[in-house]
Amino acid sequence: MCFRDKIRKLILLKRHKLHIHTVGCKANQADSVIIDSGVQAGLFEKVQNNADADIVVINTCCVTVQAERDSKKVARSILRNNPQAKIIFTGCAVSAFKDFAKDFDNRAVTVGGGKTSPLQVSQWLNSFAENSLNITEVNKYLPYFDIPDNFTDLPAMPPENRTRAFLKIQNGCTHNCTYCIVPKARGKEQSMPLHLILERVGAFKASGVKELVLTGVQLGAYGSDLENLSNFENNNTLANVLQKSAELFYPGRIRLGSIEPWSVNEELVLTVANTKNICNHLHIPLQSGDDKVLGDMKRGYNTKFYKNILEIITSASSEIAVGTDVICGFPTESETAFENSLNFIKSCGFSYLHAFSYSSRPGTMAHKLYGEGDRTTAKTRVIKMREAGDKLHLQFIKTRINKKCTVLVEDDNKGVTETFLQVEINGQKRGTLIDCMLKQDENSGSLTATPL
Repeated sequence: MCFRDKIRKLILLKRHKLHIHTVGCKANQADSVIIDSGVQAGLFEKVQNNADADIVVINTCCVTVQAERDSKKVARSILRNNPQAKIIFTGCAVSAFKDFAKDFDNRAVTVGGGKTSPLQVSQWLNSFAENSLNITEVNKYLPYFDIPDNFTDLPAMPPENRTRAFLKIQNGCTHNCTYCIVPKARGKEQSMPLHLILERVGAFKASGVKELVLTGVQLGAYGSDLENLSNFENNNTLANVLQKSAELFYPGRIRLGSIEPWSVNEELVLTVANTKNICNHLHIPLQSGDDKVLGDMKRGYNTKFYKNILEIITSASSEIAVGTDVICGFPTESETAFENSLNFIKSCGFSYLHAFSYSSRPGTMAHKLYGEGDRTTAKTRVIKMREAGDKLHLQFIKTRINKKCTVLVEDDNKGVTETFLQVEINGQKRGTLIDCMLKQDENSGSLTATPL
């Protein structure tokens, strides 16, 4: 094809209206940003609403039954209201369940999955838009952090209307907790090499982002796969990545995503405690405060181990806020085990907690060994656990009143502190970091941040 014919073809190409809908965690959000960055502007017009799009990429989640249902619910709504639309399912549910799109007609297909490089999904979309690829599945996967030659200069931009950005530096998990479908959905652990991380951090800084969240599927496993590479970089620890990223990103701040207990060590804690622009905030999932249930979950630690982690954090700095996740109603969780869990959590001084009902997932060991569990009991326990979490949160707030904090200004005169407290802040430019004094309204109890 001659140059003139190529130009004519590009002119005649229809620009597809594209929307990317994300279900699930920060890792999924980061994947969606990469997909969005990799599609060619000349082929797609990006729209903000599903209703305005003729192609909708749904980045799916399957960590719970409800998340899986939410992904399909969005697709059905789109196809019902816009019969001409095409649905592209990608993400975790596609990897975990190969027949994920079986309930839909040929307007919906699966492409890639949680084990796939998001850039390969971008490549597929670009090829589809050029009419050089039929609507078929991607069958060959690139290693997650491989970057094709034509994506060498991939920009690292945050999604529109977001005040913070997520940089995914790790994918996959092989820990195999009995209740978890993620290893099946995401595959083996893979890490982004340090030099690529720093390139992305620099690009985010140049774009004006003031808060960058380093995230991953099993973030603490960062570097475990890099020692076997020919381009091995010394000191491939998460603490080193965090330190170097913070140095480069200054004066913007870095926040660490969720990290499992077995990956928290003194080096990492001291890096958080002693680096000015790393947020004093760690999210460390507990899942249960009962040792037998932890064993049945195959979490790999007990409550004594977890409490020791909290002591390491407190010894390093009293300023670090620790949040957690808790699963209620695991099939082997007796009433006594739940009370043990509840009492242990009350003793830990968490700044907040997220409590969830147990969700049995086909394909997991817990589903095979223990079955569904009692959902009614689980929901009742979630209510009790959240009540305890609310009290812990209020106790934490009391320790922060009349103290200095730094607030990232977000929508509607709202902001978030380095310890992940949501506050009211007025008259400040969106997306900026402001040094403040934290106050609490005596009547409403709402938190306000007064600029210094």
